[in-house]
Amino acid sequence: MARRLSMTAERILLLGGTGFLGRRVLTGLLVRKPEAEVRVLVHSSRLSAGYEGLAVAHDDLQAVVAFEPTHVVNLAAGWSSQGASPGAEVRANLELPVRILAALLDTPFAHGGTWLQGGSYFQLSSQSTNYIESKRTMTGILRTWSDMAGFSQSTLILPHLTGPGEDARRFLPSLISTLAQGEVFEMTEGLQQVPLLHVEDAAEAVVRCVAAPSAPQLIGVTPVWYGDLRTLALDIAAAMGAQDLLRVGARPTPADTVVEVVDFPPPIEGWSPKIPYAEIIQQARETS
Repeated sequence: MARRLSMTAERILLLGGTGFLGRRVLTGLLVRKPEAEVRVLVHSSRLSAGYEGLAVAHDDLQAVVAFEPTHVVNLAAGWSSQGASPGAEVRANLELPVRILAALLDTPFAHGGTWLQGGSYFQLSSQSTNYIESKRTMTGILRTWSDMAGFSQSTLILPHLTGPGEDARRFLPSLISTLAQGEVFEMTEGLQQVPLLHVEDAAEAVVRCVAAPSAPQLIGVTPVWYGDLRTLALDIAAAMGAQDLLRVGARPTPADTVVEVVDFPPPIEGWSPKIPYAEIIQQARETS
């Protein structure tokens, strides 16, 4: 008979713990669950990058198995290299988490463990990119394997994240920094619906899901703002007093254009984001 997982001591394995969201989740877990053992999967070339006592090399499956995690939290955006072909990129994004899951199916994790998958609101839409297909496929793999084994799984659907530490190349930091420097920001895309969530709220949602005794297969985190990029850009420019520096593309919007609205799954019970859209706008105003 297979040995069942001992739940007397929680052992949490965090994938993607060195990223924009993952770093905050790691802090939240260490503060909110001090009794738990936490390990972070780190690329083998970065083992000495400030994760002493917490790091597990990404290619050391023996160490992962020996840790005997009770929870796996996968927040990794992807593990592929740029320039890969579409099929190769999807496979590369899936390879590491699937290898870890497969290894854990031969351990007590398969009999009582939980896997929390970080999902994207894009995977609920009809859009298709390598990133989106990776997310959809991983969710499908988890559902299939959890049905065959005895572990539980859920996917946490997150909106677009914003906040301190966001990559400056992404839309909001780029817009704010350009306007703050008194330079013209040229925007050509204004139709894409963007659900917006502060990264601290997203981290809180992940920690709550880890702490929950049980969770539905698909969980949503309600955005604090949901609209198109054009409206968002105009609001931020107005808050910074820089309307004249924002140049919106002159392409006319076809009358029959349909903007897709994504329906989020049921939210985390008893909780909603605490940082409102108004506070994000205030942060932009203070940057000016």
